Amino acid sequence: MSTGNQGACRERGRASLVREASKLSIAGGLIFLSAAPAFAQEPVPAQAVSPQAQVYEPAYFARFAPKTAADMIKNIAGFSIISEDDSDADARGFGQAKQNVLINGRRVSGKSNDAEAALGRISAESVVRIEVVDGATLNVPGLSGQVANVIARVDVFSGTWNVEPEFRENLQPSWFNGAVSANGKTENGWSWSAELSNREYHNGHDGPGTIKDGAGNTLDIRREGFNGGGEEPNVAATLTYESTNGAIANMNLTLGSENFVGREDSFRFPVNAPQTTRFVNIGEDDKTAEIGADYEFDLGPGRLKLIGLHRYEEEDNLVMVEFYDDLGAASFCERVFEHQKAGESIVRGEYGFGAFGGDLQFAGEGAFNYLDLATDFGSRMPDGNYTLAPLAGGTARVEERRAETNVSCSRKLSDQWSLQKLARCRVFRTLATRRRRADPRVCQAQGLCRPGLESGRNARYFVQGRAQGRAARFRRLPVVS
Repeated sequence: MSTGNQGACRERGRASLVREASKLSIAGGLIFLSAAPAFAQEPVPAQAVSPQAQVYEPAYFARFAPKTAADMIKNIAGFSIISEDDSDADARGFGQAKQNVLINGRRVSGKSNDAEAALGRISAESVVRIEVVDGATLNVPGLSGQVANVIARVDVFSGTWNVEPEFRENLQPSWFNGAVSANGKTENGWSWSAELSNREYHNGHDGPGTIKDGAGNTLDIRREGFNGGGEEPNVAATLTYESTNGAIANMNLTLGSENFVGREDSFRFPVNAPQTTRFVNIGEDDKTAEIGADYEFDLGPGRLKLIGLHRYEEEDNLVMVEFYDDLGAASFCERVFEHQKAGESIVRGEYGFGAFGGDLQFAGEGAFNYLDLATDFGSRMPDGNYTLAPLAGGTARVEERRAETNVSCSRKLSDQWSLQKLARCRVFRTLATRRRRADPRVCQAQGLCRPGLESGRNARYFVQGRAQGRAARFRRLPVVS
C-alpha cells in the first residue's frame, strides 16, 4: 500500500466514523424523544441529607478556589475517585456500579463520559453540598466503602474555562491546552452541560549514550534524540429531563480524537565497525465516538431503569524504521501500518423495590463487542518508495456476545452494619476469525454468589462462591479479509 493509499484509507475511516456518529445521534434522539411525552414540567424536590453522611458545604472549599465539582472532590481529605480503569471489574459492559461518585444520588450511565468527566462540567457555584457516605447504605447495588454524592442544582447559565500553555526549552510551545465548559437549565425541566477541551503536548530528549560490555569495555558511542507532539481534542455533552413524578431521562455524547507524530534519531559510532544511523518514525491517529441514554421511572411497587450505549473507535498506527551506513546509503528500511476498528453495544435494565426489610434489585444486561484488525508490511524499494502488502496472519476479527443477569439485596442491620447479597450469572460467546485459519468458538458460563457485611467503620467482610464452565468448539469458519 502506497502513501496515497494510506491517505485514502484514512479518508474512508473518517467517513465511516461520520456515518457511525450519525447513526448514534439518530438512535439516541429517538430513544430520548420516545420518553419525553411522559414527563411533567415541574422541578424535582430537594433531596434529604443522610444522617450518617459527612457533609461538605461550599464554604469548606473556598480556600482551594475550585472552579468545578471535580476540583472540590479532589480536595476532600482521605477520598479519591475510583475510575472505570481503576476498578477490578471487567472493562466490557456496564455491570454494577463501580465508581464511588454519584451525582444527585444517581449513577452516570457512560464509560468515556463517566462520573469524573461529568463533574468537570459542573461549576463550583452549582454545587449545594457533597455528602461522603457508606456505599452500603445507598440503594445502588455494587457500591461499597466511601461514596461521594454530589448534590448540584443548576438554576442559571454558568461556565468555566482554563488555559494552560506549556513551554519547554528547545521544544515547540503548546499554546492550545485547555478547556471551556458550560451548564444551564430551562424553566420547563431541561438541563444540560457541555465541555470542549484540547490537550496539546510536545516532548523530546537529546543526549549522548555509551554501550559497554560486562567488563566495562566501550562497544558503541551514540548520540540519540527524540522529538514528538500531538493533540487530543474532545467534546462531551449531557442532556437531562426531569419530571415531578420522578421520571428522569439522560443522554450523553462524547466525540474525541488523538493524533501523535514522533521521530527518533540515533547516530551510532561502534568501536570496531563503521558508523550507522537509524531513524524511527511513529504516527498515531485515533478517533472515538460514544452515545448513551437512560430512562428511569416508577413501575408497580418499584423503579425501572433502562440503559443503552454504543461506542465506536477507529485507530491507525504507522511505524517506520530506516538504517543508513556511513556513506548515507539505505541498508535496512521497513514500514508497518496497522488499522483497527472496535465497537461495543450495550443494553441494560434494572428494576429495584423494597423487600425483606431492605432493597432488592433484578438486573439484566446484553453486550456485543467486536475488534477488526488489518496489518500491512513492506520494505523500501530502490526508488525510495514503499509498497505495502497484507501481513501474513495480520488480519483478524474477534466478536464477543455476552449476557448477564444478577439479583442483589441490601439490608441495614444496625447503625453500624449493613448486609449485601449478590447472585450473578454471566454467559460469554467468543468468536475469533483469522485469514486462512480456523479458530475456536468459546462459550463460557459463570455463576457467582457473594454475601457480605459492611460496617460504618469501613470494615468489610465478604464470603464468595463461584462456579464456572467453559466449552470450545472447533470448526472451519468463513474467512474474513
